[in-house]
Order: sequence, then structure tokens, then C-alpha cells
Amino acid sequence: MDGKWCPRCAQHKRLDEFYRCSARADGRQRYCKKCCNEHMKISQRARKYGLKQGEVELLLEIPECQNAACRRRFESESEMCFDHCHVGGEWRGVLCNRCNAAASGPASEAVGRLRGLAEYLARWLEQNEQSGQGNPGKLRGRASELRSVLVARA
Repeated sequence: MDGKWCPRCAQHKRLDEFYRCSARADGRQRYCKKCCNEHMKISQRARKYGLKQGEVELLLEIPECQNAACRRRFESESEMCFDHCHVGGEWRGVLCNRCNAAASGPASEAVGRLRGLAEYLARWLEQNEQSGQGNPGKLRGRASELRSVLVARA
């Protein structure tokens, strides 16, 4: 089999699984295409958010890594969004797609949007508690809990 060893993934692969590189004696990159692509994605994220490459790698490797906002655990890397300030560009944390969409835009707009969303949900919970719709056991007390968080953060 005509191929090459990739030291990053420790696998022997076909030559067409390596990018071309005229600077190397064998005419191919040192690492396979998959490893090169993963390395580039990590490098770009590190550069974009002012992190060290090892910090990004660590975040992606932690199996119990969870959303900084809703605390849901990520099932795969594709669910992870590297949240950053759209004004200053600083990295803030790792969020799921839904939380990232809710927090997007300038921080002042996102805070108002989230506060409005919390008020909307509190009103809905109160209506359901009063009417007895939904699952009263699961919903009971959630509106007052949500309102107390809103008051504490105001």
C-alpha cells in the first residue's frame, strides 16, 4: 500500500489523504487532511478569541464540558459556540447555539432582550400556575423563582 504515517492521529493513510506540499521531500504535508483541518480550526479559534491553542484544545476535549449559561452538557463539538463580545472581541465562554443566539449582538441589547424574555416566561408561568394548565407539579413556583432572579439582578 502506497501511503504515509500521520504522527498526530497515529495512523497509516493513503497519500491522497494528505495535502500536497512542494517544500517537503515526499511532496505531502506531515499530517493527514483531517488532522490539518482540526489543527487549523483550533488555531483560528485561539487567534480570534485571544486564547492559547492548548486552552482551546482542552475545552474541546473535556467530555463534561457544559454550556456556561444553561449548564446543559454538550454532546458534540458541533453544539459548541465560542461566545465573544461583538464590540471588543473578547472571549466570554462556551455556549450552545440557542444561548449564543439569545446573547448575540451588543451586550446592552442582549441584556434587555434577555430580561424581556425572562419577563415573558414569568408571565406565561404565572398564567399556567393560575389556570392549572401544563404540568403544575413541574411549573409550581417557577414564576416566582424567575421573578426573584430578575429582581436580584436589577
